[in-house]
Amino acid sequence: MRINELEYDILNEIAKKNFNNLTHQFFKASKAEFEESIEILKESGFIQGSIFEGNGSLRNPFRFFFLSDAGEAVLNRCVS
Repeated sequence: MRINELEYDILNEIAKKNFNNLTHQFFKASKAEFEESIEILKESGFIQGSIFEGNGSLRNPFRFFFLSDAGEAVLNRCVS
């Protein structure tokens, strides 16, 4: 699967654990484009993790994301 530049940048920030940078403003993208990229990465299995606290309320949605093996492989291929 090919990923676009925004999706790559999101994966890279998650890999570096820069969760505070995971906003559409940081990437200079529209909110819809950013959210769609996050969904694509989740559905593709490149990022995993729970975004909910125990009581079911949304907290910092990105703090619990981590790269899957497939996500790490994509980053490694792009860097090589």
